[in-house]
Amino acid sequence: MQPSLLTDLKSPSLKEVYFHKGILKKDFGFSVFASTLAERPMLLYTYIQSTGTRILIAVTVDKAYQYNTTTEVWDLIADSTVFTGDEDDRFNACTMNDLFIVTNGKDAIQKWTGAAWAVLGGLTLIKADLAVPFYTYLLLLNTLEDGTRCPFRVRWSDTADPETWSGGNSGFFDMSDTQDVIIGWGMIHDRLYIFKDSSIWEVYYVGGSDIFKYRNVIKGTGTRSAGSIVNIEEILIFLGDDNFYKFDGAHTTPIGNEVVPIVCQAEGKEVNSKMLHRVSSTYSVITRDYKIALPTISNEPELILKYDLKTGVWTRRNKQYTTCFGLDYASDRTAWGAATGTWGGGDWDKAWDFQSIPHETPLVLYGLSTGVFHKDDRVTKSTETLVWESKDFVFGQASRITGFHISAKGDDFEMSHSFDGGLTWSINVVLSRLLGVYRSLLSYE
Repeated sequence: MQPSLLTDLKSPSLKEVYFHKGILKKDFGFSVFASTLAERPMLLYTYIQSTGTRILIAVTVDKAYQYNTTTEVWDLIADSTVFTGDEDDRFNACTMNDLFIVTNGKDAIQKWTGAAWAVLGGLTLIKADLAVPFYTYLLLLNTLEDGTRCPFRVRWSDTADPETWSGGNSGFFDMSDTQDVIIGWGMIHDRLYIFKDSSIWEVYYVGGSDIFKYRNVIKGTGTRSAGSIVNIEEILIFLGDDNFYKFDGAHTTPIGNEVVPIVCQAEGKEVNSKMLHRVSSTYSVITRDYKIALPTISNEPELILKYDLKTGVWTRRNKQYTTCFGLDYASDRTAWGAATGTWGGGDWDKAWDFQSIPHETPLVLYGLSTGVFHKDDRVTKSTETLVWESKDFVFGQASRITGFHISAKGDDFEMSHSFDGGLTWSINVVLSRLLGVYRSLLSYE
């Protein structure tokens, strides 16, 4: 079977694979990043100050940490007196006026300047699920004001001052035209898009006494998961009630038909729709794919789906309990000409076949519920099982695949096949060779 015949395959039973130059390949593994935390990480955020200083922050259920690039450990910067929520109180963060601003919808909105924490000014009686800078204003979405929930509210600060909320150009409006509540937000160019659970609204700047105006652009489709919304190359991708969608500011297009049976099927579905507030997602610049961690029957986000924007292919990854995603940035590596030492113990950190990554390229971090952090460095080899489901099973075609070729190098591995959709497996062969090309002839009696 030629590799080129695999590029149009779309199946949720593709696991631990990716497409590279038209060829199906085994995906990379993960390297351990930083030290392990004692608590469940809820948020990974890169806080960039006006000086250019970049600080990676991990927020757990009730604490916050700063990554120390020298010691490669997490330094505590906020104890449990700052945040009092639990694992269902989702964090949302942003940066404005050199302030790291974070909210979980339960506690007072907090600010951090790199030295100390404090309640964001002017908000003694106001809390919010979401905070987003837009033009020169800080907007709060779905607020709790003096104990009263305002699920349709969009409130903004005074011009260029995220700590003044009364007088000046501060104000608010309520998106009460439809009775679905505000869930999340995304941005395309100079427009803010607010997602309610069954509609999408556009907010735009007009200045004058109005400051902002809004209009309903999509009816009947929204999201129940703020964590599923990701901006990718001038579009937004999100999880709706019945599919995954991409949104260009005017239209929604379904892109998840191949994984709908897993995510949206009425009976026997794997995703727990009652726990969508635990969803997290991200975009990888290197591989140009959208990754999302979804909660299953265990209530934990243990199902990871990956959507390749180049091929439109959905695949699955084995990475249990991914509670948040973040980004690290690739650093320079020692060049061969400058390396010292022996072949086995030189001061370079990768082998001959490592994949070169440009300096400052963002690499995806996985925060696991155990407090462990992993990095997808596109170098570490995977030990996970690759699964590929052939088209005859997926599409019910009359044609049958009678053989395939595998090119492999590295350690021993087993190759198995199944004729009953994965219920039973037969070990086809155990390969033990540095570089091998194997042909398997299968019979479908």
